[in-house]
Amino acid sequence: MHSPALSTFLSHGRPNNGSALGGDLLTLSGTAFGSDSSVVAVVLNGMPCVVSTVSETQIVCTTSPRTSIQAISVNVSIGGSTGGGVALYDASKVFFRYLDRWSALTTWQYNEPPVEGDTVWVPVGQSILVDVIPPLLNLVLVEGEMVFDNKGASDGEPIAFAFIFFGG
Repeated sequence: MHSPALSTFLSHGRPNNGSALGGDLLTLSGTAFGSDSSVVAVVLNGMPCVVSTVSETQIVCTTSPRTSIQAISVNVSIGGSTGGGVALYDASKVFFRYLDRWSALTTWQYNEPPVEGDTVWVPVGQSILVDVIPPLLNLVLVEGEMVFDNKGASDGEPIAFAFIFFGG
């Protein structure tokens, strides 16, 4: 008899980040997921990911909106009448972060991205991925999180005259 608790393993997930608004499709790959989506639950950083399809080697789910910043974690549980278990994984290879991209209009109030000389505030509960070279800003106040993508931001290119970090 198959026991998910002994053999379920996540090998990778794509994409590894998505919008705090939710609605992103996430594909988790691995082994021994079964085929019954009604007994599979996925939780990303404390937020449910709504499972749409499951096969022995793949789970597809849709991310829920992030309501708060929580520790990065991926939890997959397999239930059912034959027992159940939690999938094991290598956290350096399987992770998901809720990040709002600097380049996305939905990141900014009224869909208006900052322009040169503006002040930008990243409030508690928001995580921004700086995936482009932003205009030169006056001040960046970070109370949430700010993550720099090495592919988007230029090395040594200043993006603000001043940064203030409060726990971000």
